[in-house]
Amino acid sequence: MDLPTADQVKYLCAVGLGPIPFQVYGNIFKQLDPTLFAVLQSADLTIRLLYSQLQKATIELTGELQQAGIRPTLLQGISVAEQLYTPPHLRLMSDIDLLIQPSEVDVVMTKVTELGY
Repeated sequence: MDLPTADQVKYLCAVGLGPIPFQVYGNIFKQLDPTLFAVLQSADLTIRLLYSQLQKATIELTGELQQAGIRPTLLQGISVAEQLYTPPHLRLMSDIDLLIQPSEVDVVMTKVTELGY
């Protein structure tokens, strides 16, 4: 098996894909190149944190919307990460996609603003 080069690892981490080579090659790099292992591990931990923040925001926002009588439909990303990815933070994302009725846009935008997003 050919390992990614240091430049490839740095590129993958720079574009947010560090957790994937960490999952695939982490144990090998831990033994052969502890410096690259640390880079990959750092990228993995960073994406785990970001995923956790998006997950928390999704729960908070959908809860507030449901209390306001709005039933949003989650689309892609966070809505399928737990079902399709192991671990779920491998599903790279930077936002939460919601489907709502056109008539609900103003209420949703108000809730989003009230929550500080």
